[in-house]
This record gives sequence, C-alpha cells and structure tokens, in this order.
Amino acid sequence: MHWGSFTGIVPHALTFDGYNFDVLTGASALPVAWLVARGNIRLAWGWSMLGFAALTSIVIVALLGSPFLRFFGESEVNTWVAYFPYCEVPAMLVVFAMASQICVIRALRALQRQGSPS
Repeated sequence: MHWGSFTGIVPHALTFDGYNFDVLTGASALPVAWLVARGNIRLAWGWSMLGFAALTSIVIVALLGSPFLRFFGESEVNTWVAYFPYCEVPAMLVVFAMASQICVIRALRALQRQGSPS
C-alpha cells in the first residue's frame, strides 16, 4: 500500500505515512507474544486494545475516503480496492485482522477467568 501511494494507486491517507498505524500491530506481535509468554498479561491487553483501535481507525479512514464521502478530497478517493488483487485487502485481510483481534481478546479473557494475574 505504501508503494501504491507513490504510484498514485492508493490514497496517501491509507498508508502509514497517512493514518494507517495498523501495520505496527503486526510488526510488534512477536515481541509482545514473547513478553506475554513470560506473564505480562497487562501488556497483552494494552497491545490488543491499541491494535483494535488502529484497525478500527483505518477502516473509518477507508470509509471516509470512499467515492460516496470523498472526505480527503478528489485526489484521495478510495477506489483502488475495487480492482483485483487489491479487493482482497478489505475482503480478506481486514476481516482476518479483525478476527485475530477478537481471538486475542477472547484468549485474554479466558486467562483472566483462570485466575492469571492481570
């Protein structure tokens, strides 16, 4: 997506130079998992909530940039996801990211019910 903004395919607002910080959730997942495995459940909750917020915010930015709203102007209209292979981003990748966030939250709740320190 970052490269696509340089070529004019992807609106700048949808890159990490714009408002897409969701990539940080994925990039930090392994170090956070390593720390959580050592008992740092609060870090996991914080990381999960920040990741959920980042994902939600980029979905909102994508909707604001839709051809119906054009919130960011005519040069930032989000039409690139209408074409293959980019249509896979909202159809699969965003859905997978949201499902992953839900799974992490459910797992953290289960750990708390088992009496793990929070």
